[in-house]
Amino acid sequence: MSRPANPEAMHGWLGHRHQPYEPGSPAHAFFRDIVALRFPKKEFFETLAVLDLARRWINPLGPVFELCAGHGFLGMLIACDPRPRPIVLLDRTIPPNRHRLRALMAAHAPNLRHRLEEVRGDVQDWDRYGRGTFIGVHACGAATDVLIRTALAVRARFVVVPCCIRRSDALRYGVERVKGFETEIDGRRLAGVRREGYRVRMISFDPCITPWNRVLIAWPEEEPESPGGGIEPGPLPFRLPPRRADAPRHSSH
Repeated sequence: MSRPANPEAMHGWLGHRHQPYEPGSPAHAFFRDIVALRFPKKEFFETLAVLDLARRWINPLGPVFELCAGHGFLGMLIACDPRPRPIVLLDRTIPPNRHRLRALMAAHAPNLRHRLEEVRGDVQDWDRYGRGTFIGVHACGAATDVLIRTALAVRARFVVVPCCIRRSDALRYGVERVKGFETEIDGRRLAGVRREGYRVRMISFDPCITPWNRVLIAWPEEEPESPGGGIEPGPLPFRLPPRRADAPRHSSH
């Protein structure tokens, strides 16, 4: 995989030196435009890593709700699956670059623009959720717990990458401190979900991208593990290819 060699190098903007795709391919053209947008490199690599790992658990036949969506990159990639269903991007604020990212991706995947709904507001105030899949990448602190509770309330499945656990969050799970106990806290989160009649998974992607690399996955026990076969490749890349032989090595600068 073509990526910087350590977490410090993941911050900042993508540049052409990070190009992992073969020249002339549709993915190469897409990446060129992402670079021109000055998209954060960490967000690009981790979003593709999450989708590559978790796509089999995302229900492509029902709605997808990305909470604390930020740029909404994960939801937009999922919207490229050829099977139509609504994708809702919900957050209190919309980053200035989101509209540019949406226009860029729609230029490569025209059907995407008809599947996205953007909602500005609080997760707990919106009342149009349904059974489908809730997703979130780096839902900070209690936002992970809010996403899980919201999904459980409508008996939906979820895929979430936690982040920034505070001591107050840890105490709710009977853990006195956070540092060194992040995996234990996430395990207790999933134990509570299992008691609600769900099946659960905790998987991880490459920590070189971010040390917050755990993905919490759950689905109702009465549903198949991979409904509809999961998310299929669309016109945009949903995974990173192996490192090209001619790709330069990246430093931490």
